[in-house]
Amino acid sequence: MGHDIFAYNKANQEVAYARFSMFNDNSYILYDLLQAREFHAGVSGSGVCVEFSDVMMNQVMQDCNLLFPKNDRANRRDIDVKQIQGFIKNSYEAAKNEGSVKICFG
Repeated sequence: MGHDIFAYNKANQEVAYARFSMFNDNSYILYDLLQAREFHAGVSGSGVCVEFSDVMMNQVMQDCNLLFPKNDRANRRDIDVKQIQGFIKNSYEAAKNEGSVKICFG
């Protein structure tokens, strides 16, 4: 069990992936940035897929940058922070290029 979160572009190609073990509380950070806490089902995601517009992902990207400032050395070393930042960045880029991105919470 665990949280496997995928992002897909319009061609249904995976553009981002994040994995958290079932008891890793850092999974809440990604769910909260995406304002998707309702899809956190405890030991895994709920299995729901949601379409995020480019506008929504722009806000998520801004919130991520506020939460994890680029000059914060401690954050840059944390593997979960890197994973979250990479997921948000790649999802944002897909949404920016195509108008939206589909995120699935498994």
